[in-house]
Amino acid sequence: PREWYLMDDGKTLGQRPVEALRDLRMAEINLEFSPEPIKKTTLLEDPGLQAEIMIEMTGSATAKSGLVMASTEDGDQQTIIYFDPETNEIVLDKTRSTHSPEMEGPQLLRGKYDVEAFGVPRKWHVFIDGSVVDVFINDAAATAFRTYPTSADATHVGLFVEGGDVTVESASLWRLRDDPISW
Repeated sequence: PREWYLMDDGKTLGQRPVEALRDLRMAEINLEFSPEPIKKTTLLEDPGLQAEIMIEMTGSATAKSGLVMASTEDGDQQTIIYFDPETNEIVLDKTRSTHSPEMEGPQLLRGKYDVEAFGVPRKWHVFIDGSVVDVFINDAAATAFRTYPTSADATHVGLFVEGGDVTVESASLWRLRDDPISW
């Protein structure tokens, strides 16, 4: 569930997760980052099939940055979503999402991202529920997709960085209850 709202410019619709989704959170998994910039993709944790990730980061002007999800520990299977500052696109890289010829993949999908309306992506807020992934960027832009890894251990999440460096300002990760909540 998402909330739609009118952004400060008075003409752009923004999207953010509804507050009630916090009720699904179980204990927070501690994520610690050094104050040093991160220059490469880094796996963080294995939260399982239901998770919420919130990461705020700033990057160099050339850094492609975003999140890795549904990844095996060795990275053989993984789905990546990131911002490409050179093209102002959000890129969904499903080229290694699955080994099954019957599932979605391999695909590399690109979509224009309106930096002027939504700002340079700094806050990535992602909900994973099995194969369904909902992504909110800066609590303004949103997208959803599905991913179907064939490895049972493709449940790791991480930080994607390429072509520059990023500094993580804050990071939170929760496992989510898999029982329904009443709205």
